[in-house]
Amino acid sequence: MLNIFSVTTSMAQDAVVYSQFYANPLYLNPSLAGSTMSKRLSANFRNQWPSLNNAFTSYSMSYDQYVDILNGGVGVLVGTSRDVGGLLSSTSAHLIYSYRLRASQNSNINFGLGAGIYQRSIDWGSLVFENPENEIKVNYTSRLVPDCNFGAIWGYKDVFYAGFALHQITQPSVSFYDNDVGNLHIKYTFHTGGNIFFDQFRQYKDEPPKVVLSPALVFFRQNTSQQINAGMNLTIYPFVFGVWYRNAFKNPDAIIALVGFHIRGFQFGYSYDATISKFSNATGGAHEISLGFRFAPSKLSKRTIDKQKEIPCPKF
Repeated sequence: MLNIFSVTTSMAQDAVVYSQFYANPLYLNPSLAGSTMSKRLSANFRNQWPSLNNAFTSYSMSYDQYVDILNGGVGVLVGTSRDVGGLLSSTSAHLIYSYRLRASQNSNINFGLGAGIYQRSIDWGSLVFENPENEIKVNYTSRLVPDCNFGAIWGYKDVFYAGFALHQITQPSVSFYDNDVGNLHIKYTFHTGGNIFFDQFRQYKDEPPKVVLSPALVFFRQNTSQQINAGMNLTIYPFVFGVWYRNAFKNPDAIIALVGFHIRGFQFGYSYDATISKFSNATGGAHEISLGFRFAPSKLSKRTIDKQKEIPCPKF
């Protein structure tokens, strides 16, 4: 049995937070569309609290690329999540455009806008009430609403970036009742980070760096829920190792360990969240997998190549 008031309250938030946020760029910030100046595919899967009958599972897929004539990037993002073993589910799809502004010789600013749809559904037939006479009726078992996101990011060379994003700007109602209780709250995101290159490990000056330390920090807030995730990845080509700490402010949440690799445009990452909150690790923590593929650089105009630089967005 599930407390119906808990279901109603959860409707006001859409706080799926991926531990590998740097491997899910368009979900993190729409302004990251086209930030690599080449075509990119990303896929992510998260299984949170698997010991509790896979309480929360989430998937997302995205594609983006830089388009020379648009002076920016375009992308598409699709995501879905299943809560409480599938009792609640949500699906979203967005088309994204980001505009690139040259701020200085060594820095660029991207402004991104995502527009699409958000659907929230409940499997009402799976609810069991102790007393059928007290069963509460709902007006809807599924709601489909328009959705809009906005973001911006500033990057300096390939060593530093800082950005913010606003999701669910229009605060659409996804309540299962004829009221405004179920409006999605705006999700605020701030993220920053960079790359520290160890050039002494390069055999040739023109080859990609073999050893890179990539610290990063991300902050999320939606209604009364907020958390911060900070840590770093160490790349020793082609392998990547990372350690992160997530705090929900009211209590420590998890220590996150990452292993992965990237080679010839393909990247893979696996991370495990070891719960350190009051729930302890009896929940099973969380498993997360990310896959990505970055195509060969697109053919750009000489003007673009001369003036535009990649924003050092979150990545392996």
